[in-house]
Amino acid sequence: MNLCEYLRVNRYKIFKTILTYITFAGLGGVNTLVGSSLLDIKTYVQRSFEATSRLVQARSLGYVVGATVAGFFEKYFDDYLVLSASNLLAGVFLALAPWFRSLETVLVFIFIAGFALGVFDIYCNVIILRIWGKNGVNWLQVLHMFFGVGALIVPIITRPFLLPNTESDGLSNDNAVTTTSPETIDFTNITDIISAINTTTTITYTPDDVKVQYAFLIVGMVLAVVAIPYFFCYLHDRKQKSKDEENRENGETGEEIPQFVQTSTLKKVLAVIITAALANFCFGTEAVVGNLSTSFAVKADVHMDKQNAVLVATVFWTMFSFYRCIFIPLTLVIKESKLFYMNLLIIVAGVVTLVPYAASKELFTWISFTLLGIGYSPVFSISYGSLGHYFPVTNAMTSFIFVNGVIGETIHTTVLSRFIATKPVLFTYYLGGMGIIYVMLSFLLPLYCRKVFKGPKKRDETVNESNEMRDLPKY
Repeated sequence: MNLCEYLRVNRYKIFKTILTYITFAGLGGVNTLVGSSLLDIKTYVQRSFEATSRLVQARSLGYVVGATVAGFFEKYFDDYLVLSASNLLAGVFLALAPWFRSLETVLVFIFIAGFALGVFDIYCNVIILRIWGKNGVNWLQVLHMFFGVGALIVPIITRPFLLPNTESDGLSNDNAVTTTSPETIDFTNITDIISAINTTTTITYTPDDVKVQYAFLIVGMVLAVVAIPYFFCYLHDRKQKSKDEENRENGETGEEIPQFVQTSTLKKVLAVIITAALANFCFGTEAVVGNLSTSFAVKADVHMDKQNAVLVATVFWTMFSFYRCIFIPLTLVIKESKLFYMNLLIIVAGVVTLVPYAASKELFTWISFTLLGIGYSPVFSISYGSLGHYFPVTNAMTSFIFVNGVIGETIHTTVLSRFIATKPVLFTYYLGGMGIIYVMLSFLLPLYCRKVFKGPKKRDETVNESNEMRDLPKY
């Protein structure tokens, strides 16, 4: 099948897939939007930074609640109806949140938006596997790549709306501009010059100066607009579903319907628990690198300056997001399982260069975080996507897996943050230990699944079995 024919046959699937990609880019964007806007929102609501920073916690708490309850929606609501409602809910409440002067009101709105984010995070992952079946792993890779795309694009959108808050922009603190008029200085008098250096005129920002609300409005509108085609997908699929059921009753459908071999619930639960542990260490590594790698590079014996230290996380995230652009084409010429194990070896190589040399030698710091970004990039998507080869993955299973991932983000970051200032070398050992455990679990999961489960039967096999049963003599 050539490309044009493939696009024609699968155009509706591709359309629904693109919608999930836009939604997931919004999810990644919101994760960076709230944190990067805290100083401006602090000015707008006239509260302390400590109080305003609770917005990040409110979003995270809402996400955990939404991801948890999303597993129960499957029995009562259509997938695309939930995606439409959650996108609309997230978009509206995100767009409205920063316009209120009461911090408590903003917290409530961000919590509700976080709840909707948690719901469609679970549904997007499940939907991709349901759309593409056993061929869904690469589409899942692209989905997770779009999370990084959103996280990179939204700060660019936000930047023009932020108040200047760096020394190069002339600020002495978070909310004030400092200026000195040259006309008032006698440059022949050294006392006047010193006085001019030490004396400044402060212009304090007011809530009316804050413009970051427009960045929230743009991102919110994108999510709200995407809710519309999701709703039409719901109407189309509801109509198509009734036709398909009628065709199945008449035996007219030509689709290949996977019929999974019945296995015990306990075996499925164990596979899901292993995958949840993978999510815990994968998401935990992402959070640790994103939040603490800069502090590590500054405080460790390598003693990078802040401008270079912040690039450590950037290198990791760039490799983590865009290595998939190389990995996916490689799957066309190299067996995916071989690439999977190759990436596990890359993680091991990253750990070897990380522990403990990255704490004292800058070259090893750059090499280790580059290798870790490449190694981690496709592994979790493959592990999660492979479950669909052995049994149907439900929303409840996905919810359990991803909530454990969020718990990992919190636990590992909290533990390491206690030692990063006093014993930064522990950062390398802890991150390296997480990497080795992650490799072991990633290696264990496919072995366990191949040993315990059998793949899905194809439709013709099921039909043959049914015919054999029908031909048996009746007594």
